[in-house]
Amino acid sequence: ANKYTHITMFAGGSGITPMIQLIEQIKNNSNDNTTMTLFFSNHDSKDILLKEKLDLYQQKLPNLKIYYICSNVSDSDNVGNENIIKGRVSYDLVKELMPRGRDETFTYVCGSQSYYNAVCGLKGKDKTQGELGGFLPQLNYTKDNVYKL
Repeated sequence: ANKYTHITMFAGGSGITPMIQLIEQIKNNSNDNTTMTLFFSNHDSKDILLKEKLDLYQQKLPNLKIYYICSNVSDSDNVGNENIIKGRVSYDLVKELMPRGRDETFTYVCGSQSYYNAVCGLKGKDKTQGELGGFLPQLNYTKDNVYKL
């Protein structure tokens, strides 16, 4: 608790599972003041797993901000929800919405191989963290504050 002032989470599709566990852990510790930002990517806005639960978290947790990033968004899904963004998670999008990486920020990433490649680079062949790649290094994130789940 409170090891970092901010945690950023990048989840692609079913990669949301460990992020929900992390949010629950922080939510259930009344002494934890960590702020959180979740970038949750899906192909279609109708594919967002556990959206109702995540929306409830965002309503009840002032320290949590969620952005749903979808390649395809229907007009009805976007009505009244400024957190649904049409497109793909990218350097430009994250730069606009998030502060640059810093020592007190920690970042978790979970998704497909292509998602890792775009955001933070692939894990090593031996399942180690591998080199930091993708767009996170351009935002001053380092291998010391990014963890590939």
